[in-house]
Amino acid sequence: MLIEVLLALALLSMVLSTAYSFYFLGVKSYQEGSSHIDNQQNVRISADKINRELKWARNYTIFSGGSQIEFYFFNDNRRYSFRVRGGDLEFLIGTTVTKVACNIESVQFSTLEPDLIKFTVTARGEEKKYDLSTFVYLRNVR
Repeated sequence: MLIEVLLALALLSMVLSTAYSFYFLGVKSYQEGSSHIDNQQNVRISADKINRELKWARNYTIFSGGSQIEFYFFNDNRRYSFRVRGGDLEFLIGTTVTKVACNIESVQFSTLEPDLIKFTVTARGEEKKYDLSTFVYLRNVR
């Protein structure tokens, strides 16, 4: 009787340890996938916001080696700008700061033509880097 109980406990422990291994791997895979999706989504949100705002700018200036852009709209004297600070992409309207997305490593702006700006948004996960480059055609530049 004792040998049967010990054998049953040994088999049960093997089955439970195997089940725990599969559970742990599933949880880890889910967390990694969720992290990848979050980083990709942050890059997309950032690029979309920059594109929507910049296309209506009337004039702009690129600062800090391309890491910050400042611009203005028609009939509005407030200064608008995008920058990355502390891992967050910030959108500034005058002195008001709005956080657009988190886990953003950098944003890089460059001018190709007076009315065409290329920008790249970069986020970095634990193991992977996420870049999104696009162009925005400024519709109101003189």
